[in-house]
Amino acid sequence: MRKTLLLAVFLLFSIISAQAAYELVWADEFDCDNLNTTTWTYETGTGNWGWGNGESQYYTSRPDNVKVEDGKLVITAKRENYNGSEFTSARIKTQGKVQCKYGRIEGYIKVPQGMAGVWPAFWMLGTARGGAWPYCGEFDIMEVMCTADATTWRRTLNTYHWNEYGINGDYKNVNHGDNYTYTENLSNAFHVYGMEWTPTQVRGYFKATPTSQEITVCTMANGDATNESNGRYAFVGYEAYMILNVALGGSYVSYNVANEFQSGQMLVDWIRIYQDRTAYPGSTLSSNTVDCESGATDEPDSDCDNPFRAYTAQRNVVNEGGNWHEVDAMSSYNGTTLTVNATGNYANLYAVYSGMAKTLKSNTQYRFSGTITASKASTVGVYLESKNDNTNQLFKNNTLTLAANTPQNFSVTATPAQLMTSPDLVLSVDNGPANTTYTITNAKLVPVSCPSAVAETLAEAEVSVYPNPATDRLYYKSSKAVSAISVITLNGSVFKLPNSTDGQFVEVGALNAGIYFLNLTFEDGTRKVVKFIKR
Repeated sequence: MRKTLLLAVFLLFSIISAQAAYELVWADEFDCDNLNTTTWTYETGTGNWGWGNGESQYYTSRPDNVKVEDGKLVITAKRENYNGSEFTSARIKTQGKVQCKYGRIEGYIKVPQGMAGVWPAFWMLGTARGGAWPYCGEFDIMEVMCTADATTWRRTLNTYHWNEYGINGDYKNVNHGDNYTYTENLSNAFHVYGMEWTPTQVRGYFKATPTSQEITVCTMANGDATNESNGRYAFVGYEAYMILNVALGGSYVSYNVANEFQSGQMLVDWIRIYQDRTAYPGSTLSSNTVDCESGATDEPDSDCDNPFRAYTAQRNVVNEGGNWHEVDAMSSYNGTTLTVNATGNYANLYAVYSGMAKTLKSNTQYRFSGTITASKASTVGVYLESKNDNTNQLFKNNTLTLAANTPQNFSVTATPAQLMTSPDLVLSVDNGPANTTYTITNAKLVPVSCPSAVAETLAEAEVSVYPNPATDRLYYKSSKAVSAISVITLNGSVFKLPNSTDGQFVEVGALNAGIYFLNLTFEDGTRKVVKFIKR
C-alpha cells in the first residue's frame, strides 16, 4: 500500500526550515511489497554468544518475524521453540548496501509493548578495522531495554562505543551514553528517534511526534579524534551502516524474559538520512538501493553521488633512475583541488587520491570529468583504478597534452567490464619536466544518466512543471523543443515513462511517493533537470 507524501513533504520542509542546509538524501518509506533487499540484509541465527550479549532469540528471515505490510516494516518477536531457542525475532542491516558518514539519521518507530526482557533497537555500526567491534565504533540511536522496572518501558537510551587504544591498539571498550524517560510508555505511539552526526560531535535526540521539539538525549564530542591512535577516529574517518532489531533477554536486561511474554512487534514507518554537504563537505552516502518499481536486484547499483567531491588520502610513487620509491608530501588535497609538486624529472610518476568509497557497476556507463593545469608543458594521464587492485582500471586512455599554465577540461565516458570497488583517482606522468606543479579541480564521476553528469551542457531553457507535488500526471512547459525525457530517482535509477506525443506531460502514477528529477534533453543536445515530488 503506497503512502501519500503529504506528511513527508511537510516533514522535509520542516527540517529544511529548522536546519536550513540539511537536505533529504536517502529514505526507505517501506512502500515495496516486500523488504527491499538492495537496501537490507537479513541476519539469521543466534550469533556469537547470543549476538555478543547472551540474548535468547533466534533471528530468522521468515515473514512470521519480518515483513513489510501497509507501508511499514514489521519485526515480530515471539515465544516459540525454534532451532534450539525459546524465542524468534528478526534483525536486518544495510551493511555494504547503504552507508553514510555525517548527517541526521532518523527513524519513525513504534516499539513493542514494554515487558521484562524486550529490547528493541535502531543503531549503527562503523566500518573501521573491517567492522571489528569496538574498533569500528557503534552508534546506538535508540534502545529500549525493558526490565521488570516499568520505568524502563518509558526510557530510550542513546550510547556510543569505541576502543580506548585506537583503531589498531589493544582492546578496551569505552562507552558514553545517556537516556531520556518519556511521560508514557514508548510503545503507545510512533516517535522519532534520531542522531545528528558531524565531524566534531554526535548527538542523539527524541521527538514525541515528527513536528515536536527535539529533546537531546546524549551528546558526545569527537574531541581530538584526528588519527587512528584515537578510538573516536572511527566516528570521523569511516562510514557506518544501520541496523534494526528486536532482541529478547541478554546481559543488559538481566537475562530475563517475562513469563507472560508471548509476542511483540516493532513497527517502522520510515528511515531517513539528511545531510548538509556545504557545512560538512566530508559527508558521504554510499547507496545501492534500487527502487522496488524498477525490478530490484542484489547487484550494487551506482547512484549520482560523486565520490571525488571530497578526499580521504593520497599516496605517491616515482621511478627515479630505475629506483621505485615513495615521495612524502608530493601530493596534497584541499576541498575539491588536488595538487602534485613534482620536483624531479621522473621516468614515471603516479599520484593516487582516495575519494569517498563507492562501488561502480559493471553494466553502467560513467562519465569522468574535471579540469587539469600544469605549470610546464606536459603530457599526463588521468584515470581510475580499484583501490585494492591496480590492474582493474578505467579511463586508462585518458591522455592529455597540456600547455603551460593553461587549464584544460576533460570529459570521457566508459563502462566498467567488472565491478570496481572504491576507485582511486590516478595522475600519471612519464618523463615529465622537473619542478612542475599539477593541479586537478572538480573531478567528477557519475553515471551518464545522472542529472549532474555533464554540467557543462546544461541548457538555459526555461522549464516549469505542475502540479508539484503530482499524483498521476506531471505537466511541463519548456522554451526549447524537447527530444527525450526521463525521470531519475534520488539514487540514480532512470525511468522511461509514458508521455504525451506533443511533449506536454509525463505519466507518473506508477512511481512510489518520493522526490524525483525530470530530465529533459533538447534537440540541440543540452539538458535541463527539474525536481518534483510524487504524492
